[in-house]
Amino acid sequence: MSKEFALAAFKSLGTVGAVYPSSKYLARKMTKRVKRDLKSIVELGAGTGTITSSIIEQAGKTCRINSFEIDSGLYVGLSSDPIFSRYDNLHFHLASAFDFRRYLDSAERPDLIISSLPLAILPKPQVIRMLLDAKEVLRPGGVFVQYQYSPESFSMLKRIFSKVETSVELRNIPPALIYTCSI
Repeated sequence: MSKEFALAAFKSLGTVGAVYPSSKYLARKMTKRVKRDLKSIVELGAGTGTITSSIIEQAGKTCRINSFEIDSGLYVGLSSDPIFSRYDNLHFHLASAFDFRRYLDSAERPDLIISSLPLAILPKPQVIRMLLDAKEVLRPGGVFVQYQYSPESFSMLKRIFSKVETSVELRNIPPALIYTCSI
């Protein structure tokens, strides 16, 4: 576990929502919809960059990737990482994921939104607004992917998105539920 993640987790568990970074297995499942021909991807809650790494490995060089992290320590680690700095199409934002729409170009319609936000412990009105924003900005055929450690958010996702598929990744601490949501 990275020092930055440990500090962030214990300093602000209410926004980090995990005590251990995502595994590479969870990252692969979360990003299985990333394709070379996508034009725009939004990542909500970049953390230590495990999922970000999987996104940039699979996305094309012309795909605009907007990645949001609210914790300043994690953001500094991400934005100063020499591997990430090689990608001109990757843009880190030190900002709340709830405000992601403000950072998109006016005509930008993401193909994919990947969220690591701890929905169950965040204020419900803000979560619902963010999910509605995600549904509204996704391009037709776009997908919202979210992982959680409990099934608590399933019914909320089902009310907002027309189709919600569920899978599990056991090779993560703790095991994670993955929700793939379509409009």
